[in-house]
Amino acid sequence: MAMLLTTVISVYLFSFKPTLQLFLGIIVCMMSLHMYFAPPNMLVDMPSPTKAAPENLKEISVERKTDT
Repeated sequence: MAMLLTTVISVYLFSFKPTLQLFLGIIVCMMSLHMYFAPPNMLVDMPSPTKAAPENLKEISVERKTDT
């Protein structure tokens, strides 16, 4: 945003002629800042952190006996 504001001010103060490359650079910079500060779930479809147990498996407990 600062680059765009500086460009607009430079046009009025210094008769600066902006080019297509400048605007493309500003757009790339704004997109990279958005990606850097965006929360991860907004950029990538992440799987849910909870793991559901399959229905066809049964949970069993095992007792260990030791010879002492």
